[in-house]
Amino acid sequence: MRLPHVLFVCVENSCRSQMAEAFARASGRGRVAAHSAGSRPAGEVNLRAAAFMKERGIDLGAQSSKGLDDLPAGVTWDAVVTMGCGDACPHLPAKTRLDWDLPDPKAMSDDDFRRVRDRIETLVSDLVERLAPRKRLNVFERYLSVWVALCMVVGIALGKLLPGSVGAIRDLEFGEGSRINVAIALLIWLMIYPMMLKIDFGSLLGVRKRP
Repeated sequence: MRLPHVLFVCVENSCRSQMAEAFARASGRGRVAAHSAGSRPAGEVNLRAAAFMKERGIDLGAQSSKGLDDLPAGVTWDAVVTMGCGDACPHLPAKTRLDWDLPDPKAMSDDDFRRVRDRIETLVSDLVERLAPRKRLNVFERYLSVWVALCMVVGIALGKLLPGSVGAIRDLEFGEGSRINVAIALLIWLMIYPMMLKIDFGSLLGVRKRP
């Protein structure tokens, strides 16, 4: 499955776009492919940006300041985000174009730098959710373990409260040598029935037909 591709662009690709790429990789792992670049790359990641990102548990050590020519070729960008660089930001074709009016924090005080970082984190998180919404558990997935546990509790309770039922269930065994028990088989089926409903048997048959 193709992941949505998002590109963050500023002039130097040293602070803002680097932090945005890192946040997108962290919050959108497995959901989006994040890249960043600069129209006039500085050639290095800002040391303060790296330090402040570490406060968020994110290491920028593997990232580098890149130019537009360093981007992978032939990519269809699902979103291109320019970051407060005005006319200096390049125009790249994309399904969605956004401009985040964010000041360059490299000369700011530590507190102001953190405010820009935190604003980028919020914007990136919202963008990732727009491009690739996180799968929400449905009722079946949320309560499957409860259903299985309930079936087990009912089985144990029957054995404790109605000890005679154990013998009655044992009498339902049939099959010479196999000792198949209808009641137990039925209870197991009830336990796994919700899971069986989620199986796409048509797809399984399709796999079987492949050479």
